[in-house]
Amino acid sequence: MTSTPLPPSLRAPSPPEPREQACTPASAQPAPTSPPCRDTTWHAAFDLPAQPLDRLRGPRRRGQFTQAPVQWLTAWQAHEVAEVLDQAHALARAGHWIVGGLRYEAAAGLLPYPASTHPSAAGTPLAEFAVFDAPPTEWPAASHGTPSDIPVERCQPWAMSASSAWAEEAIETVRERIRRGEVYQINLTLPVRSTLAPGCSHADFFQALLDRQPGGFAFALRRGDQAWLSVSPELFFAWAPPEDLALPEPQDGRGQPGAMLAKASDTASHAASRATSRATSHAASPPAPQAPSAAGSGASARPWRLATQPMKGTSARQLLPQADQAARQHLLDSAKERAENLMIVDLLRNDLSQVALTGSVDVPALFEIHALPTVWQMTSTVACLTDSALSLSSVFRALFPCGSITGAPKRAAMQLIHELEDGPRGLYCGAMGWIEPGGACLFNVPIRTVECDGAALKAGVGSGITLDAEPWPEWQEWLAKIRFLRQAEQLILPFDTARVELGAIWLRGLHHERLMRSMACFHPGEDLAALGLALDAHWDSRLGQLPAGHGPQRLRTEWHPASGWTSVMTGAPAPAVGEARLR
Repeated sequence: MTSTPLPPSLRAPSPPEPREQACTPASAQPAPTSPPCRDTTWHAAFDLPAQPLDRLRGPRRRGQFTQAPVQWLTAWQAHEVAEVLDQAHALARAGHWIVGGLRYEAAAGLLPYPASTHPSAAGTPLAEFAVFDAPPTEWPAASHGTPSDIPVERCQPWAMSASSAWAEEAIETVRERIRRGEVYQINLTLPVRSTLAPGCSHADFFQALLDRQPGGFAFALRRGDQAWLSVSPELFFAWAPPEDLALPEPQDGRGQPGAMLAKASDTASHAASRATSRATSHAASPPAPQAPSAAGSGASARPWRLATQPMKGTSARQLLPQADQAARQHLLDSAKERAENLMIVDLLRNDLSQVALTGSVDVPALFEIHALPTVWQMTSTVACLTDSALSLSSVFRALFPCGSITGAPKRAAMQLIHELEDGPRGLYCGAMGWIEPGGACLFNVPIRTVECDGAALKAGVGSGITLDAEPWPEWQEWLAKIRFLRQAEQLILPFDTARVELGAIWLRGLHHERLMRSMACFHPGEDLAALGLALDAHWDSRLGQLPAGHGPQRLRTEWHPASGWTSVMTGAPAPAVGEARLR
């Protein structure tokens, strides 16, 4: 374990001159001359729901650490991981702010059995945390966060490291192992890579990722020319006093969690039994809860709540509202997706029981559907109470790596992952988060996460494979999950062209709807209601400037994150005389 001062921070190179493009995603209009200033000198940043277990309720917490860390805690060897975790927790309880995380390969220092992981990549520690003395400061909102001088291209096109043929072979191998009874679910992944565009800094790219994947548990950490940029929607765990960690309110129509769990077991029984049809009785049954460990067995005057929210079950979002809702309902009704989710819920109930106070493990929310920009995601909540004096390393020993990104049973799943995946996962599928003064902490599962080594970018994609999995749909799911990366490759500026005549915009409602759909698709982090009102006000202002008796006009309207709505009005072309070709 090492403790080192911060190296010089990354300085973003000067952006190149704006380039002319044929059409959006780059605007042909000149960039605004006075964009809002955004500080890109942070060493760490975050964007989190105020209610971690009920992310849509209440405001969000958003901030940045602009002062350099006073200390770095780093674990290079497996035996140092637990010590680093406990040292970080002790410093937080003493009043410091801690931001950092663990790579997937850190499991070698936490599991009670030999971890089946690849060696960590050369020069990369298993765990590292930045220690801050000063509290975070305000970080400008996403809607004001993209200055006009950011280059249109943020990075090169993302490339899969394997083909669909590899996926087909690997998925069939997993299904065969399930038939043998060795496992009943595997989370299979592969890396994707890209290169940062000249003139785009790590801070700029993090903002671009947030624009594409808002609403999750986002953290960023920079150290020299390396950075972790995570916009993960999946909560690994939150651990805090119960009054600071409220349980989620059931979604409309979801019923009582206890009844939901019983019904879910019945609904998923056919798929789950097929997944384990040739297993032994021990392997086929969900793991039985264990007695609390010594660390968590004693009565606590002030127990803390420990909760995790595994994500399992995915359906791609659709452009048309009716089709999009049909995709949501299909996910909710799918026995395969419910079985996949339920297996991981059972695994995490068992994991939590290792540190829980007796009888406190509960499932307050099951099979909830969360809307992400590119996919619908099925999420459940598993919670318990623990002794507040429990060590952070004990929590990680019980939970890490998260069962949603390994499969079940965890030990056999990790062994098969090691066999099928040809290299380390790195931060992807590890854990990233923070520890606040007093010791309360929150960590995500770093999916939708990019590791930066200079200009080299690496992310990961994967899904849970059960006996019912088919290679082609799984491959399509992977493509849907990295769509946000591909959409972050360049700045996309929605625009619309309408006809103006007799002081009015023809088909105004339809043009308004088209722009709002474009904003929802390409800039989901924006406040659509406010943007719609601003668009109407902008159009009313432009129409009010028209001289009396004006002829037909062409109105081109465009949105830019730095300047909002802008438009250019020109004379409309004269109608064609005689026969004309329509296209």
